[in-house]
Amino acid sequence: MTGPLPEFWVSKSRLETLLDGVFAIAMTLMVLDLKVPDLRDRRSMPELLVQVGHTRAALFGFLLSVLVLGVFWYKHHRQYHLVHRVDRGLLAINLAFLAGVAFFPFAAGLMGRFPGNTGVFFIYMPSIGFLTLCLAAQWGYARHKSLLDPDLPPETATLLHVKNLAIAAGVCGVSTLYIGAAVWAEHADAGRDLVGLVPILLVPFAVGLKRWSRRRGV
Repeated sequence: MTGPLPEFWVSKSRLETLLDGVFAIAMTLMVLDLKVPDLRDRRSMPELLVQVGHTRAALFGFLLSVLVLGVFWYKHHRQYHLVHRVDRGLLAINLAFLAGVAFFPFAAGLMGRFPGNTGVFFIYMPSIGFLTLCLAAQWGYARHKSLLDPDLPPETATLLHVKNLAIAAGVCGVSTLYIGAAVWAEHADAGRDLVGLVPILLVPFAVGLKRWSRRRGV
């Protein structure tokens, strides 16, 4: 006679190893868009500087994207530290998050190759929004299923949940505004440089959210 299989819990350490590996590979892949220039005169410093200057858009896209992924790695690590157990539902959310991380080098490559094309941000900013939603979903699911550290006060878990939802709403809202402004600029013959000012709307939101978090010790 054989009894039912014991309840299966995903190993936290194995999932963390997978997460760190995907982040490391994604960050490494993004540097491949920085091409070493070909010089007619290999000893010409002016020609080298000119050619390197042509890659400044790709360099900016690389640095920005590494920063973005670095922030998401930190945010995920900070949340994951407070997760006590991982079930199959939480594993599925993390795999969706990893899919977004693995896709991000493609979005970063588009930004570096087509810096003047506002359509790039139709992919880049929703990618950021997707990762933000995944983090909010991870915490919300873990809180709902009682998968968090039992020593974590319930009010702290609730505050972190509200903070995640606020960040997700802010990022998705700014992304929507940006895409709308890009469409308007494209069809109304407006100055495209103004479109780049839309993400600045996120700055006062981020400052206000940070002050709110500090007041509540989150």
